Amino acid sequence: MRLHIPSGALMRNCKYDYKIPGTDKVVKRGETVVVMTSAMHHDEKYFQNPDKFDPERFSDMRAIQKGVYLPFGCGPRMCFGEQLLQWKI
Repeated sequence: MRLHIPSGALMRNCKYDYKIPGTDKVVKRGETVVVMTSAMHHDEKYFQNPDKFDPERFSDMRAIQKGVYLPFGCGPRMCFGEQLLQWKI
């Protein structure tokens, strides 16, 4: 699910003006923000050897930074498949 994510991006609408830290850029309320989950899942900043299939990296989910591993999306419209998977396990 990390290497070949079903959806490579999430789109969200900004709920309030947000100044991006360290820049003079502001995301305005109502603008669409695209979160490239596929890029995060392949970033060495978050996953050592990101292109290697290594199921053991998930043996301790606490070691994975919150908000980085999003194979099912997030929020109220996240994929029902996660609940189905948990039920099957």
